Amino acid sequence: MDSRARVAARKRSRWPLFQGLLVLLLTSACSGALLRQEDLRQFNTEYSDKVLRVQENLFATYSDPDSNAREVLFKQGAEIRIWAESEGDWIKVRAIPAKESLEYNPGTTILFILRDIMEQEGEPEDEIEEYPLDKLKQKVARLAK
Repeated sequence: MDSRARVAARKRSRWPLFQGLLVLLLTSACSGALLRQEDLRQFNTEYSDKVLRVQENLFATYSDPDSNAREVLFKQGAEIRIWAESEGDWIKVRAIPAKESLEYNPGTTILFILRDIMEQEGEPEDEIEEYPLDKLKQKVARLAK
């Protein structure tokens, strides 16, 4: 075996080690879901059969707060059903009108919690790592009961 072939063979034998280290570093650097999976299941189980009444008009969170033409997602008094989704750095609470089927409606985001925003607002470190289920329920209760 000539010297070039030996060098290439050595490099190939190191590649799996490098790939393993890279995967380990990337997965350890990433945080888990903002809302623990068991809390997410509990939330969705608890709210799966509930019909909630919107407390005040719910607007699209992406709308310009200074604009008078903000889109109303659900009007005060509307009956809705909700569920939560959480991955990585966010939690979404989505809603559909109570009379509609989830099967035909993907829902509308009525609450969006981002880890980056929480950090900017100086939220406690433990809440940034794992958002408390009771705090999520409190936020939902302000929107709909």
